Amino acid sequence: MATRITIIGAGPGGYVAAVRAAQLGAEVTVIERENVGGTCLNWGCIPSKIMIKTAAVLEEFHRAEAFGIAVDGSPRVDMARLMARKSEILGTQAKGILALLKHHKIRHIPGDAYIKEPGLVTVTRPGEAPVEVAWDRLIIASGTEPLNIPALPFDGERILSSNHALSLSAVPESILIVGGGVIGCEFACMLSGLGARVTVVEAMPRLLPLPSVDEDCSKTLQREMKKKKIAFMVNKTVDAFEDTDGGLRVAIGPSPFLESPTEKDRKPVTAEVEKMLVCIGRKPNSEDMGLDNIGARTDDKGWIIADEA
Repeated sequence: MATRITIIGAGPGGYVAAVRAAQLGAEVTVIERENVGGTCLNWGCIPSKIMIKTAAVLEEFHRAEAFGIAVDGSPRVDMARLMARKSEILGTQAKGILALLKHHKIRHIPGDAYIKEPGLVTVTRPGEAPVEVAWDRLIIASGTEPLNIPALPFDGERILSSNHALSLSAVPESILIVGGGVIGCEFACMLSGLGARVTVVEAMPRLLPLPSVDEDCSKTLQREMKKKKIAFMVNKTVDAFEDTDGGLRVAIGPSPFLESPTEKDRKPVTAEVEKMLVCIGRKPNSEDMGLDNIGARTDDKGWIIADEA
């Protein structure tokens, strides 16, 4: 009898593992509560690059005269058509993944997975009877979602997550991005290219404050962002915000990570913006999955603790 492998999550980790397991002779089931492709296809790499390409083309149009090209009128982005193009591309990619699963005779079950006990997962969908899936081996590839904190709660209108920012119906006139990491800086360049006035607030002393990114890279990025007229503040955090008729009034203060703040660092700053995009990290989709029922442990942030086996 073939080994029964069940995989929770049909993102790049899940569906690739499913295909390889099937190639090795396993009987494979993949459970996914949303669209196949995971964050990468639906809310990350692919849709962001589609929008970045549009921003790059628009920026070239603005420089057309420098290349001897006459453009009548002012070019602008048509967000409805951009979103339609994005949906078409994502739909084509999703069909490809589904075809790949079908080709390898992998069972795909849409719904929420719950680990009922060792060897058994229950899948539920609204309005449908639960489906039980038996397994010999379980792979958890449930991915992540934007980190939402009480101080800056997402509402999808004025306070956005990166997911919301990939489904905008219009380019905001102005936007403040909280977090100058990879995601925040990518959205800063994209939205600036689409026509928004962008400000980035980062709590650390530089943009891209990652151990894997040296300071010279940060300096290069900051120089290029200045060229694009993207404003940024380092060693700063958002202290508070309030709604206004036109958007948000945001109070910005010194970062709590500053050991010896200068007078300039301590000076409060107020920004008036239409929207705020919060890009301060992501959290694992590990809650309410039944991990305790198989003895799987998580750390204080919800990440599953794995061993070397």
